[in-house]
Amino acid sequence: MLTGLVGSLLLATGAVAAPASAAPAPVKLTCPAPCSLPFRDYTGDRNPDVLARDSHGNLWLYPGNGDGGFKARTLAGIGWNFTEIVPVPGGFTGPGHIKNNGVLAVDRTGTMWAYYGDGHGYWHKPRRVGPGWDRMTSIVYTPRGGVMAIDRSGILWSYWVDGRGAWSHRRLGSGWAGRTLVDWAVGGGWPDFAARDMHGTLWPYYITGTGVRRASYSLGTGWGRYTRIIQDGDFENVDGYIDLLATDRNGDLWFFPSTGNAVPGHRVKVGVGWTGYTIS
Repeated sequence: MLTGLVGSLLLATGAVAAPASAAPAPVKLTCPAPCSLPFRDYTGDRNPDVLARDSHGNLWLYPGNGDGGFKARTLAGIGWNFTEIVPVPGGFTGPGHIKNNGVLAVDRTGTMWAYYGDGHGYWHKPRRVGPGWDRMTSIVYTPRGGVMAIDRSGILWSYWVDGRGAWSHRRLGSGWAGRTLVDWAVGGGWPDFAARDMHGTLWPYYITGTGVRRASYSLGTGWGRYTRIIQDGDFENVDGYIDLLATDRNGDLWFFPSTGNAVPGHRVKVGVGWTGYTIS
């Protein structure tokens, strides 16, 4: 499935378009509190990993090698026939919970479950979060917004957990039907999340006291060709800045390296044969 390290691959054509205006100054990635490992690190080696669910409900863990590629994949679970799998940092669902990174998974009845890792590529017993998540069309986690979701009527919501483990929510705006959220677990003045619109343009957004504000620049056009887009930390472990991974309709896996600001660089193909897989 994989074609090798990013450093040995040919730079592909079809890069995203230039932004309309300058993006913010770079900021180093930080570990979203509370956590003991970098976000999306499930094996304890401090490199971001990728989870991929196949069409048979098998969950595969692709450990990052810190150089823009993967180590050998391992089976992380069977029967993962969930409609959505959302990576979250350890301890997100309340005090006393596991500090290692985990995921929130929505089953076919709309019930959300929290799975936390042991730091070695395995999961602890899941905790039930609650029902009603089948009303959502797009769900991600962000440090400032908590769990963000768009419901079927196009309303954008933010859900978070307080210090006692109780869930709260806030309406952030309407008119979000047809958009797809992209997580942005960075902080430090960077956008709080991104969203792809119906025309395939990827836009960064900031959460404000009254809702959300779209940035004056875009992250490029042509993103409608991708079936899944995720932020995977510093995937090539070079500069400490955010990178993106995406799968397209042909089953190719693409890597978008950081450029020192919020705008992704030229894409690089890092895998083939990903048809039928949903990355998280």
